[in-house]
Amino acid sequence: MSALNYINYSAQTAIIATQHKKESVIAPILKSRLNLNSFTPSDYNTDQFGTFCGKVERSLDPLSTLRLKIKTAMDLYDYKIGVGSEGSFGSHPEAFFLPWEEEWLMFIDRENKLEIVSKKVSTNTNFSSEVFDSITDIKKYAIQCGFPDHGLIIKERTGEIIAKVIYRWDDLWNAVNIGFQRSESIKIETDMRAQSNPRRMEVIAMACENLCSKILSKCPNCSMPGFDIVDVVTGLPCSLCNLPTRSIKARIKGCSICNYQTTIPLTEIKKTEDPTFCDHCNP
Repeated sequence: MSALNYINYSAQTAIIATQHKKESVIAPILKSRLNLNSFTPSDYNTDQFGTFCGKVERSLDPLSTLRLKIKTAMDLYDYKIGVGSEGSFGSHPEAFFLPWEEEWLMFIDRENKLEIVSKKVSTNTNFSSEVFDSITDIKKYAIQCGFPDHGLIIKERTGEIIAKVIYRWDDLWNAVNIGFQRSESIKIETDMRAQSNPRRMEVIAMACENLCSKILSKCPNCSMPGFDIVDVVTGLPCSLCNLPTRSIKARIKGCSICNYQTTIPLTEIKKTEDPTFCDHCNP
């Protein structure tokens, strides 16, 4: 097969595996960066793979879930190219007091056995939840979460959902009143579905830009798209003792098709590491 079959997606069509309006940010970027058209089915149920509200537990890790989501859509609607995203939220892995978002995007070209993945992480997320025993501070909390531009979900303390399509103050107070009629306390959490969360849409857009850059990055050996960083080389020398540190001194870019790799030294940007980050000078 010629290289052109691999790298030219112009005027082709990809299915976007979503039911939560992610195509509103993904489709324009695919079109502007790759001239790739897209189709979003109106009846594809992605909730079957897991929901943020907890009604359906995600049984696989985010990347495996995303792959299954896209391939299922490609099978159902008979498309050779598919795109989708999957998000995860929690506490920052180091600064536990900060919220943390990981957004994965995947591009699958079934005909050419190509899978390209992009990940964007962000602390600019409103991911949170809080239990209330009275209406005191509920308004303050809602505003902190970005309401009403960002949606909220109201649950009983047990986790039973009271209402989850909440974008107006009247609807919020109605759900709160219902909740307190059922139990002494309620739980309010941010709605992390993409169409209910503009901040998440921004991160998806950034991940999609990165995905397109990877697709446009061609292997110098076989011209396949997706020539990207596959590993790093540590050992940048300490500026004081000259011993190797755990800091990165080179990146390795590779091709998933022909397995060609090249090492890109970073010493032109940074030749040595500060002793603060040296295990020998600063154990």
